[in-house]
Amino acid sequence: MKSKHFIFLALSAIILTVAFFAVREKEFSSVGKNEEKIGKNIVPAGLSDKMSAIKIGGGSLRVELRKKNDAWTVSSLYDYPADLSKLRQFSFDLAEMKNTQNINAGISQYARLGLDTADKNAGSKTIEIFADDGLLLFSFIAGKKHFQKNSENPMGSEIPDGRFLLLPGKNEVLVANKILPDLENDAFAWADKTFISADNLKKASFSDQNQVVWTISRKNEGDEFTLENPPDGKEIDKAKLSSIGSALARLSFAKIANPGAPDSESGLDKPKVFAGETFDGIKYEIIVGGKKDSERYAKIRVSAAEIIEPPAPDSETADEKQKREKSLAEKKESTETKAKEENEKFAKWLYLIAENNIAVFITPYGELFKKAEDKNKEDSKSIE
Repeated sequence: MKSKHFIFLALSAIILTVAFFAVREKEFSSVGKNEEKIGKNIVPAGLSDKMSAIKIGGGSLRVELRKKNDAWTVSSLYDYPADLSKLRQFSFDLAEMKNTQNINAGISQYARLGLDTADKNAGSKTIEIFADDGLLLFSFIAGKKHFQKNSENPMGSEIPDGRFLLLPGKNEVLVANKILPDLENDAFAWADKTFISADNLKKASFSDQNQVVWTISRKNEGDEFTLENPPDGKEIDKAKLSSIGSALARLSFAKIANPGAPDSESGLDKPKVFAGETFDGIKYEIIVGGKKDSERYAKIRVSAAEIIEPPAPDSETADEKQKREKSLAEKKESTETKAKEENEKFAKWLYLIAENNIAVFITPYGELFKKAEDKNKEDSKSIE
């Protein structure tokens, strides 16, 4: 029995030794392969040329971008046009994203690194990139930002220098050299924010349910706006008119609303309309609806205003007439083209614009005049 027991122990020791060295060899081989990946690109080369859809999700975040007819849209936001500069930066970061550090982390450590997709509070983001036929080209899970000590700061603060990533198919955890800040943005952040803008208004009016409330105008750029048919005994607030006349130059929108919402819901069944015409012959209409929290629903219409041909000089020659008519025709064509392009870009959408941004366009008639107390203050200052 002792001899058999000794042989059993010896065989067990040999098996354990062989298994130990086999595991160690595998570990060293794995470490060697992982070390080879340091400094290498994470995303396959040429991915940006093939991608036609991007999905970013995590917790309550859902962002979908899609390429349609060579134009990128935010498909998770009614297919509103995407911010191409943001998309280009994201594509560039993906192409330049490199592995700077391999992390030996098991599943139990994923939450600490922000990589646990099952934990909604972990902050993980799953990024999927697709081809135009729906084929998944590449995916990864982005976790928390990686920080390094700021040697130039005596307080020893840390600065972000990358982000923890998990490559699901390979279960590899690593640190990428790109922060990818836009992964934390909602769908609206990916939308194109360019909007109508004009700083050379010639004329503007405000109508409430088809009734004109006021009209202001000026003959030349640089002139002060005047109120048409002002009442007797009231002093016009010229600063207010100037503010109305320049408001289109700083207009922006806060959100994209559902373009299919009924007018009864958006308040556009009882619209307030601001119409502004520029010296270039572009007419902008802002159709203002009801309020939603601190914002108002609004739609945009752009058209070409009628270009009135100035009277011809009495001494005009045939050559001068031809040049004048050609110049007028070119101006009309340019104006109509610009108006058509802007109308196609904005007219089909329903916007939410901050109340403090849109209120100036629907200024009540009574607020166009100075109040008695304001006038008294100005009189007091002039006496002093």
